Amino acid sequence: MMQNPNEQQPTNQPATSLPKFLAQKQQQNTFHQYPQEYFAGFWMRMWAYLVDLIAVGCLKTIIIGWFSWFTTIFDQPVIDKISYLIIYLAYFILMTKWNHGQTIGKMIFGLKVVCFSEDQLSWATVLTREGACRFMLQAFILCYFGYLPAAFSKRKSHIGDFFSNTGVVTLNYLKLTSEKTAQPKEEFVHG
Repeated sequence: MMQNPNEQQPTNQPATSLPKFLAQKQQQNTFHQYPQEYFAGFWMRMWAYLVDLIAVGCLKTIIIGWFSWFTTIFDQPVIDKISYLIIYLAYFILMTKWNHGQTIGKMIFGLKVVCFSEDQLSWATVLTREGACRFMLQAFILCYFGYLPAAFSKRKSHIGDFFSNTGVVTLNYLKLTSEKTAQPKEEFVHG
């Protein structure tokens, strides 16, 4: 039997294109969708980051000071820089994962890291945001410009947030929202 050449042949390929598929998948897996004012601004994040740098410096002094009693290897500047980087990355990775998106600086300023595609931060998300992206942002002095998008983007995200699909929100707004939804509705009784 001859087929009409103008007839379309059925294919096993999906009818949707890849961008549509990704958009649908992202819509299915959306968590922590907040209005723009819920996201922490550049200056709040910067102050929290400075507190975290002080905490990292204290940890480095304690840890390296303890090891310095046993060895003189930390007297070399390269080893000192590498040990600082390891402590810096370990601090941000472990605090963010184990403390539900908060470091000491974020706790003081009432901030929290949330993921838009997961309910809880996974190890993959934390390692991407706090490990790989912070490493890249610390690699060269010019990489500090990667923090600037936090001042101008809609969700106030820096480069690491874009790669890991995360954002930093202000806990006071979250508490206000949860209090509004938790309040019982008043019932009027006609007597």
